[in-house]
Parts: sequence; structure tokens; C-alpha cells
Amino acid sequence: MRASSVASSEEAPRILERFKSEAQAAGSLHHPNVVAIYEYGEDNDSAWIAMELVEGRTLRDHLLEGWRPDLSQLPSVLEQMLEALDYSHGRGVVHRDVKPGNVLVSGMGDAKIGDFGIARIERSHVTQAGEVLGTPFYMAPEQFEGHGVDERTDIYSAGIIVYEVLCGRRPFDGQGGNLMRQILLEPPPPASTFEPRLPVTIDMVLARALAKK
Repeated sequence: MRASSVASSEEAPRILERFKSEAQAAGSLHHPNVVAIYEYGEDNDSAWIAMELVEGRTLRDHLLEGWRPDLSQLPSVLEQMLEALDYSHGRGVVHRDVKPGNVLVSGMGDAKIGDFGIARIERSHVTQAGEVLGTPFYMAPEQFEGHGVDERTDIYSAGIIVYEVLCGRRPFDGQGGNLMRQILLEPPPPASTFEPRLPVTIDMVLARALAKK
């Protein structure tokens, strides 16, 4: 993965430093459910990161094909995703863009989170004050409002993914301003509304993960 070369000459040093710091932070994560970063480097034209190749597909691919897990226990792919986030947060690294497209699932069913912090850096050359960054369906309220983010932002996004996997749909499915209004103001329907086999404890856990504050 390479840093964008679109940045102006004035912005380039700042963008490069942020890209490098993000790469170093992500490179410090050594966990079986985190895509490994092997090397960071620079040449005359760009900066680059060498990352682990994961043979498989993204969780998004599986969901688009209508995959539904056995609900007798928490699906392994979700458990692995949450373990990876718990590990990264314990080391002060926040992902900021947790979504099914960043959860890679190998042919053996092993899940790995990729793109730790890199997506934000790649777009940073076009970022203005107050601009929203992230993937709207999985963004926490504070991201829409342009506030600071921390590990709770990742927890919210992970909660959306858990809801989607368990229910076969996201809690908020509006478009544009309607989606933003839902995320900022409306409580999510209990997961058991769409999947009655789920215990009330799942509703309670997801309600906390998806709390507005």
C-alpha cells in the first residue's frame, strides 16, 4: 500500500509523517487476528507499506452473498474481530474505520482485521476541518459530528457489524441525511426484533455498544 502522491508540496511532509506514524503504530500489533505489517519504506516518489497477504475474502463479500451463521453461539469470525480490537485498544491503537470490508476471512475461517488507521491517512490530503471520514453505515455519532475518536468509536462500528451478521441487516439503513439522522437521534431496534432466536442479553450488549454517547 502506498501513500497518495496528490498532496501539495506544503502538505506532503505532514501527510508523510502521519502515514509513517500510523504504519509504525499498526506495525507494533502482533496478533493472529490482525493483518501484519512487515515493512515501511520511502523512495523519491512515495511511501509504502508491505503487509501480510491473506488468502480469502472479506466479511462484506460473505454478507453480500447472504451468509448467515449458526446462532447457537457467537460466530467465530465476530469473536476473532472483537479479540483483535481488544488487543489493539490495549496498545493504544484505534482503527477508526471498522467495517466488513476490512475484516478478512481466510478459507479456514480465520478472521483478520486490516487497514489499521491507513484509510484515514490515504484520504488525509483532501481532508478539511470538520470533514467526515469513515464508511457511513458503520460510523459512530461522534464521527458524523466531527468530534474526536477513541476506542469507543471502534466498539460502535463493531456493534453494527455484529448486529448485521446476527440479523442479516444493519440497524440503520437510511441514505444521506436520513442515515445521519438515524445514527445521531434514533435508538436502534433491538436485534431480537429481526432475529427472535437471539437472547435478550444480546439486545442489552448491542444497546450499550450502539449508545449515542
